[in-house]
Amino acid sequence: MKVNNFIACVLLLVLLASCKTDTPNPPYVYENEPEFTWGYAQFYGNYYSNYNLNNNVLTVNLFTDGLSVNENNELVGTGQYLILEDVFVAPQDSVLTAGTYTISAGGEPLTFFSGIKYEENNQEVPSGAYIYYIEQDVSKSKIVYIKDGTFTVSRQGISGYSIDCRFVTNEKTEIKGRFNANLIFFDESAIPPAPNSAIRHRIKIRR
Repeated sequence: MKVNNFIACVLLLVLLASCKTDTPNPPYVYENEPEFTWGYAQFYGNYYSNYNLNNNVLTVNLFTDGLSVNENNELVGTGQYLILEDVFVAPQDSVLTAGTYTISAGGEPLTFFSGIKYEENNQEVPSGAYIYYIEQDVSKSKIVYIKDGTFTVSRQGISGYSIDCRFVTNEKTEIKGRFNANLIFFDESAIPPAPNSAIRHRIKIRR
């Protein structure tokens, strides 16, 4: 879902550059069992219908406690930012449904795309499922890609969600993340389906 990803990449580059100071900052200690304390989701409808993927798709964004949004609506701090960019649900659903989501390239309900890196306009762009490790020092920040695993969703009232993640990254690291809070949903379904470099690349390499 490159609409969300492009905005996130630009935002992170700006905030990380602005955080540099003359005083060295200690490196952020990555957690293999992070507690994501806040987040939001975006509903895109059948965004990939041009590729015969007619199930609805969402993007889920989860943040650890060290990250926050300042008065200028900029993401600041250090921590872990989980992006599940292509999460598929049934055509009648517009929010995350309860159940266990597994990695798949087929776009079926209760699945999500694994993380990949592809090239667009001579730049490397992340896609699918991945985690930003955000540091004060931009040179130490990095992205890791989720290559295997599942996440399980359960509902708690109208907006409460419990999400239990069990991932394996491209670095062979196991991540057991948790989220237990309200999840805000934004309806982005008015954005029309369009040709998308990431989905074209993904379909091509998986044939």
